Amino acid sequence: MQQHGGHCKLQQYICTAVSPAAHVLQGIQPEVRTYNTIITACNKSGKPEQGLKIYERMVAAGVKASATTYTALISAYGKQGMVEKAMEIFAGGRGYCGSCT
Repeated sequence: MQQHGGHCKLQQYICTAVSPAAHVLQGIQPEVRTYNTIITACNKSGKPEQGLKIYERMVAAGVKASATTYTALISAYGKQGMVEKAMEIFAGGRGYCGSCT
């Protein structure tokens, strides 16, 4: 895989091969950086709704979110037209950032 173009190809693969990128997470105990990478890849591939599903899976797995997670979520919600939800996260509403690492 080429260094420059390879990153885009990886992002496209993650979010189009299997919805919602579940194949990437099967059989491993992902940590926050793994989830962040997948959420961001989904956003950049034009599939922010899949990134939001991955976030839900992250929460269910008990993985603590980071500031990077919230940045990716704000982007995903914004791309879905869910501006109020994005602003809630930005403002720290409903304790979203209480668990930031």
